[in-house]
Amino acid sequence: PIDEMANYVERERHLPTIEGRDTWKQDGTFSLDELSTQLWVTVEEQALYIKELNERMELLRKHLVRQRLNELEGRGGN
Repeated sequence: PIDEMANYVERERHLPTIEGRDTWKQDGTFSLDELSTQLWVTVEEQALYIKELNERMELLRKHLVRQRLNELEGRGGN
């Protein structure tokens, strides 16, 4: 999901949960209620992305620890 979101932002130049500037210009206005809802959804989505990144980071940390232990064991602990 993080990669998909990054690709979307790069392509569309705005977050997927928030209407882009072009939509606001086309409509000539925007609703504060809608914007508030979009921002709320975005905050929740970002929290999920942070959780996913944290899980990835923990997996990498565990992998690096195992790799380092294997290297040390391969050298006889020196």
